[in-house]
Order: sequence, then C-alpha cells, then structure tokens
Amino acid sequence: MSMNFSTDGLPLKVKVQDYVQRKIDSAIGPFEDFVKAVDIRLVDVNGPKGGVDQRCRVAVAMNGKPDIIASANHENAYGAISLAVDRVRRSLERVVGRNKAKRNRNSPLSHQIEDSNPPESTEFE
Repeated sequence: MSMNFSTDGLPLKVKVQDYVQRKIDSAIGPFEDFVKAVDIRLVDVNGPKGGVDQRCRVAVAMNGKPDIIASANHENAYGAISLAVDRVRRSLERVVGRNKAKRNRNSPLSHQIEDSNPPESTEFE
C-alpha cells in the first residue's frame, strides 16, 4: 500500500506527518489487503482568516472496487485528520464487510456431512 500526504497552504510539519501515519496505520491497517493506495490532502481553506478552516481529504484506492473518499473540516489540522480518517475506516468496514458476506454466500459449505446414511434405528430409553 502506498501513501501520499500533501498540504496546500499549510507548512508540512513532521509532527503532523507522524500523526497522519499513525492514524492511517491504525484505521486502514486491518484492511491493507484490500487497499492499493491512500492519498491524504490537508488544506487551509480560509487562509489566515481563522475559523473552522482546516480540511482533510482522504482518498483510498481499493483493489477492484471504487475509491473511498472522505473529507472533514475542523478548526485545527489534527481534528480534521482524525474525523476524515475515522470516516474512511467506517466506509472500509462497510465495504469489506459486504465483500466478506458475498464471499461466504457464494462459497461451498465449509462443513459437509461425512456420513450421509442416517442410523437405522434410534431408540431412547
């Protein structure tokens, strides 16, 4: 899985990069087999005006599935990252959960009756 992190209008700080890496690893790590690439973009929407202007957009390219894209706004970069990554995690849980359910429905029975002949008589005392 490849990961790309970019900022627009914000200085790229090592602390923020480390935070993004930890959040992505914990949220997307369990689904790594299903994910090709992750693109994280952090933008300061209003510039120096202030307010709820930090936007994080996370795009996840899936193997054989449509991309998952989530974004969130917050007053600081850490909050925006956390919200967006949590939204992606929930979407991955839904998509992967559906895939597992489809696979289980289409797969042959995992356990088969070994002896197809029932006992001749069953007596209870």
